Amino acid sequence: MPKSVSVRVKILAAVLLPVAAMIIVAILSTFHERTLMLEGRKEQMVRQVESATSLLAYYHDQSTSGKLSEAEALERAKADIRAIRFANGNYIFVYTDTGIAQVVGPQPQMEGKDLIDLKDPNGVPFIRLFIEAARAGGGDVAYAFPRKQGDPPVAKVASIRPFAPWGLLVGAGVYIDDIDTVFHQRLMTYGVALAVVSLAILGLSLYLVRTITHPLEAITDAMVRLTDGDRNITITHAARGDEIGKLARALTVFRDSLMELDRKEQERREVADRAAEALKSEREAIANTFQQSVMGLIQRSAEAANEIHHTTETMSDVADRASIQARDAASAAGQASTNVQTVAAASEELYASISEISRQVADAARIAVEAADQTGRVNTMMLSLSQSAGRIGEVVQLVAGIASQTNLLALNATIEAARAGEAGKGFAVVASEVKTLATQTGRATEEITAQVADVQQETAQAVAAIRTVSGVIDQIRTISSGIAAAVEEQGAATREIARNVTEAASETQEMSANIGGLTEAAATTGSVAQKLLSASSDLARNAERMRGDVDNFLRGIRAA
Repeated sequence: MPKSVSVRVKILAAVLLPVAAMIIVAILSTFHERTLMLEGRKEQMVRQVESATSLLAYYHDQSTSGKLSEAEALERAKADIRAIRFANGNYIFVYTDTGIAQVVGPQPQMEGKDLIDLKDPNGVPFIRLFIEAARAGGGDVAYAFPRKQGDPPVAKVASIRPFAPWGLLVGAGVYIDDIDTVFHQRLMTYGVALAVVSLAILGLSLYLVRTITHPLEAITDAMVRLTDGDRNITITHAARGDEIGKLARALTVFRDSLMELDRKEQERREVADRAAEALKSEREAIANTFQQSVMGLIQRSAEAANEIHHTTETMSDVADRASIQARDAASAAGQASTNVQTVAAASEELYASISEISRQVADAARIAVEAADQTGRVNTMMLSLSQSAGRIGEVVQLVAGIASQTNLLALNATIEAARAGEAGKGFAVVASEVKTLATQTGRATEEITAQVADVQQETAQAVAAIRTVSGVIDQIRTISSGIAAAVEEQGAATREIARNVTEAASETQEMSANIGGLTEAAATTGSVAQKLLSASSDLARNAERMRGDVDNFLRGIRAA
C-alpha cells in the first residue's frame, strides 16, 4: 500500500478487506453448493440413462439371439423405459437419431412424431441439441420445459447417451429451477447475514479507527507545531496505556528535549554574541595598535624620506658649489701656472728687469694666498658633504629598521588573517601587499645605503685631493716667500731663482691636475646626490602607498 495513504484508510482496509474476502468466499461457497446440487441431479440422470441404455442393450441382445424379434424387443424395451420414474416424477425419453419421439414419459401422445424442430420458449432447438450430443458420444443439454402440461417452462438439464445398434438416443432430464431457488434463497440469507456482520464490523472499525486516528491526528498536529518552532503545546493522551500513550509520552519527552535544546541554543547564541563582541573589540584593539605602530613607522619613513630628500638637495647644492669653486681654483691654478711661466721668462731677463720679477713674485704670492683660501673653503664643504652623507646613512639605517618592522607586522597580519579563515582572505592579500612594499622599501634602502657609501668614499677622495692641493698651495706660498728673499738677494742667487721657478712650474701643473680631480669628484658627488634624491622620492611614494594599503587592511579588519 502506498505510504501516502492515511492511517484511517489503512486500518479500514485491514478490516474491510477480510470482510470482503469473507463475502467473496460465501458467494463462492454458495455457487459451489449449487454446483454440487446440480452435479447430484446430473449423477441421478446419468445412472437412470445408463439403466435405460442397459435395458436397450439387454433387449437388443434378446433380438440378436433370436429369442425376440427386433420389433418385439424394441417395444418391450420402450415399455420398460416408459415405466421408469425417479426424483419426484422425472422420466426417461428416447428419440431416434432423426428426431422421432419413441418414449416421452407422461406424454405418450407425442411418441411417433417428428419433433426435430421443437424449441423451448427461449428458442432453443433442444431436440437437435440432443441429436448433436448423441453423435458426440454423449453430453448435457440445458433448456426450458414445463413440469406439467399447461405449466410455464422452467429450467431443465438433460443428459444424453447414444444407443447406436438401433439408432437411438436415450436421455433423462431434471428440473433445476428448485436448485436456483435454493441457491437464491441461500444467497439472500448469506447476503443478509454478511451485511449485518459487515455493518457491525464496519461500525466497530469506525469506532476503533476514531479512537486511533483522532489521538494520532492530535499527536501529529503537535509534532508539526513542534517542527514549526512552537514549543508551547499541550500533548494529550499521554495517560493512555496503549501504544498511542507511549507515543504521546515519547513526544512529551521530545518536546522537553527540544525546549532544553532551545535553551542551550539560546545560551550558545548569547555566548557566541559575547565572544563575537569580544573578538570585535579585540580585533579593533589590534587594528588600533597595528595602525599606531605601522602608521608611526610609515610617518617616520616619510619624514626620513623627506629628510633624505632635503639632505640630498643640500648635498647637490654643495656639490654644485664645490664644482664651481673647483673650476675657480683650476682657473686660479692656471693663472698661477701662467705667472710661473712668466717668472721663468722673467728669470732669463732677471738681470735686465729685476723690478718686473719682483712684481710677478708678489702677484704669485697673492694668487697662492687666494688659492689657499679657495682650497680651505672647498675642504670645509667636502667635510660638510661627508657629514651629510653620514647622516644620510643613519637615516637610511632608520628606514631599513622601519621596513624590517613593517615586514614583521605584515607577517603577523598574515598569520592573524589565516586564523580568521574565509573572512581573513582579503586581509591576507592586503598584508601580503604590505609585506611586498616593506620588501621594496628594504631594497630601496639597501640601494640608498650603497649610493651613500659611494658618496662617502668619493667625498673622502675629494677631501684627500683638496688636502693635497692645500699642501701644494702652501708650498707655493713658501716658494713665493723664497722668491721674495731671492729677489732681495737677486744678484747672488739668480741660478737658485731659476731652479725655484722651474720647481714652481712643476708644482703648479700638479696643482692644476689635482684641482681637475677635485672638479671631477664634485661632479660625481652631484650625480650621486641626484640618484639619492630619486631614491628618496621613491621611498616617500612607497611610504604613501603603504599608508593607503594599511588603511584598507584596517578597514577590512574592522568591518569583519
